[in-house]
Amino acid sequence: MSAMQAAVRELASLGSPVQDSMLGYNLQENLKWLSSESDVSKVELAKMEFALLPVLLNELQEGEQLIIHRTLAENPELFVAIVCELYRPASQVDTDVEGNHPPVQEFERQRAAVAWRVLKEWRTPPGVDGSGNLDYSRLMVWLAAARGAASVEDRVEVADHCIGAVLLHTPRDPVSGDWPSTTLARVLEELTSDAVESGLEIEAFNTRGVTTRAMLDGGQQERELAAQWTIRAESVPARWTRAKRTCERIAASWEQTAKEMDERAAQRRLRH
Repeated sequence: MSAMQAAVRELASLGSPVQDSMLGYNLQENLKWLSSESDVSKVELAKMEFALLPVLLNELQEGEQLIIHRTLAENPELFVAIVCELYRPASQVDTDVEGNHPPVQEFERQRAAVAWRVLKEWRTPPGVDGSGNLDYSRLMVWLAAARGAASVEDRVEVADHCIGAVLLHTPRDPVSGDWPSTTLARVLEELTSDAVESGLEIEAFNTRGVTTRAMLDGGQQERELAAQWTIRAESVPARWTRAKRTCERIAASWEQTAKEMDERAAQRRLRH
């Protein structure tokens, strides 16, 4: 830990990212080893990993879940700290005008880029128990702490967006096998947060990834996704109105995208 902390300090003193694959590999291996040691603080290790991520990025696989991702699911204060690295307080966003705030330093830009990468690829939702099921009480305790800390930092809305994104990755219902689970539907109903639901909806589109289609193909792929989300909406009991409407909105958005793809294909047919 002492050697790794020294590495963090030295790399920070350089003021710019270091591109060295061997260094990144060695740091990553050290982090893996430290994560297996029972007497190492996982929170401190996650913070160290975050500080080293500019060097580690080239060694990471797309979507790879890191120490910090698993720690975010257990530590809401760390989650808010990462949100603060990426987003300014809401009051500053509302009052900022062009040229009325200091220029962003390279070090701050680098940390914001790393924070964006961490939150973008977070797939380890809070509230999941040892059996892989979503636990209502555990999730609500985490949410209360995270949203409370975000309120203190004046970042409630952006934190809710990030929360919604990771909630998309919660497990299916252990009884029915449906998604959203009854637990998630209940949580969305009680949160009554448009920002959480918006974050979930955006993540549903972002996680699709890269697609391919023939030049004259229309929106059949998107129409199939719309059908999947319609089925999900229909499976949600009527009492969970917010979960049902969220699924319906995602289905409607995919249907709209399908129509746009149909129109583009029709235009290409006319040209060719």
